[in-house]
This record gives sequence, structure tokens and C-alpha cells, in this order.
Amino acid sequence: MLNLRCTLHLLSVLIIIINSAVAAETSSSSDSDNDDMAVLQAQAQALVAIKDAITYDPFSSDCLSSWTNSTTVVKAPPSYCPSNGTAGWYGLHCDDRYHITSLNLSTCGLSGSIPLSLALLPSLSILDLSNNNFSGPLSSSLFNRPNSSLTYLDLSENSLLSGPIPRSLILNSPNLQTLRLMDTGLSGVVPPELLPHDVRVKLHGKTPDRPKHRVAKKEEDSKATSSQAEDVHMVSVFHIITPCFLRDNLNKMLFILRY
Repeated sequence: MLNLRCTLHLLSVLIIIINSAVAAETSSSSDSDNDDMAVLQAQAQALVAIKDAITYDPFSSDCLSSWTNSTTVVKAPPSYCPSNGTAGWYGLHCDDRYHITSLNLSTCGLSGSIPLSLALLPSLSILDLSNNNFSGPLSSSLFNRPNSSLTYLDLSENSLLSGPIPRSLILNSPNLQTLRLMDTGLSGVVPPELLPHDVRVKLHGKTPDRPKHRVAKKEEDSKATSSQAEDVHMVSVFHIITPCFLRDNLNKMLFILRY
């Protein structure tokens, strides 16, 4: 009799544990679904804000004709992501979780400032706004998100863009592999690995002669620690006065050396 009571007690305890685990898993799944829906909703709001910030002529370009003004996402997949045979909104690509990873609005006749709402797309890896009429400076707020997902950025052939290349673009974009700023009025310092491949090939192996005073300074600092020495030998970076200067005056490039 005692053994039967113990067995029944153990079974009841096991049932409680199983029910608790199922409830926790259901709750976790529900929370995850809610988080995903919140992301999809935020993306929809960001896209509408991007559209509102851009100036364009709907009669000469239909790039944004598929971009509706609805910010309501009731279920996945959202209407802006291509899926199940639907095209989605022009220029957008999404991953398996319907997070926006690519936006290509090249050659769409767009103008105005580069929309700040682009910063609200945290999974954006590829951004191509080339060959438009965007103008003004690039706001550092566009690139203030640390460890940005951005790998490819093309703003080339927007001749009215001006001002410095934001430091935040370089500092907060560790995954950035391609940066195209040709035929703009932007200027600044760009790491050599982000220069176009053909430019890197032409400049490969071309390093400036070391000034004699640099050699003397190196001898004076011979007792520096190994970590300091590693910092001393950092690779050169190219100082690009303007993209036109880069394109037309490769043999006159300025090199900045850190010793």
C-alpha cells in the first residue's frame, strides 16, 4: 500500500514538472513570436518613414509605387518581404525571419537627404542608393549602431552629396567590405581595404619612402614594449581628398603613416 502511495506521488510530481515545462516552452515561444512581430512592425514603420523622407517623381519612376503607407503587420510574412511567389516591395530582400537584409534603390530618380530612418533597419547588410540625386551631408546618426551588419554601401553617382565621411561609418561597421563613393562630393579617410579592387591593385606595393627622422625616432623608441611596437607598425591608410581626386590622380595619392 505504501509503495502504491509513493508511486502515485511520484507520478503526480512528474505530471506537475511536465506541465510546467510545457507552459514555460509555450510562454517562451509566445514571447519570441511577440518579439518577432515587434521587429516586423518596426521595420514597416521605418520603411514608411524612409519613403516619406525621399523626394521623387512618381510619373518618371515607379520604384516606390509598391511601397504602401501601411505600418500594420498582423502576421508573418509581412507584405514588404518577397515570399510565397509575391514580389514584396521594390528593392527589398529579407532573410528567413523576414528581417530586411538588402535595400537597392539604385537609379530611381530619388532626391533629398539620405533618410535617417535607414538606421532603424538593424539587419541591413547591403544598401545601394547609387545613381540618384541625393544631396547634403551624411549624418553620423546613420551609422551610430555599434557592430553594424552593413557589408556593402554604394552611394556613388550622387554628385550633390557633400561633407565629410562620418567616422561612425568606419568605426561602427566592422563587417563593411565594399564602400563606393565615386562621383560624390564626400571627403575623408578610408581604410585601404575598402578601396575599389582595381585601385588597390594599382597601388599594391607602392609605399612612400620613410623620412630619415622617422628612422631616428624608431631607434630612440627601441626599448618600447611589444604591444607598443605593434601599434607603431600599423598599415597605412589613404587620405582621399575627394572621390574625383581618387579617380583621376592615383599617382598623387596622399599616404598617412603611423609610426
